[in-house]
Amino acid sequence: EMTLTFGSCVRVERYAGLLAIEFDSLDSEPLSGRATIEGGRNDVLTTTAGCTSGPQAGQSSSWGMDPTPAGGPKSNITFSSTSSNGAGATTTMSFQGSLSGDTVTGTLKHALRIDNGQFGVTTGNAQVNVTLTPH
Repeated sequence: EMTLTFGSCVRVERYAGLLAIEFDSLDSEPLSGRATIEGGRNDVLTTTAGCTSGPQAGQSSSWGMDPTPAGGPKSNITFSSTSSNGAGATTTMSFQGSLSGDTVTGTLKHALRIDNGQFGVTTGNAQVNVTLTPH
């Protein structure tokens, strides 16, 4: 979950999606491949009375992360992807983890920066521990 404050408006959002990392080969290091987030949803959980514009509680939208390079030694697998929606919002997704056997464990960080003019710059951050297994 992420809390965003715009003047007197406070909005709490939940982001969910399927993170996948696909490696070209596990036979040699450094590993290289691609990471994606698919089927993502952004749900606005709560808004305060000061939220007279923008997404309101109960609204949802889709989101994701296009394929981005991922890799490194098995002990330090990373990726970082930054995208902008063209309307002042910039999202950065970053990951750091490791591969043991066929399981990747690590931390996914989500940073959101919104420059909306009226209230200046608003930022939100969230992170989640992840475990990825083959499918």
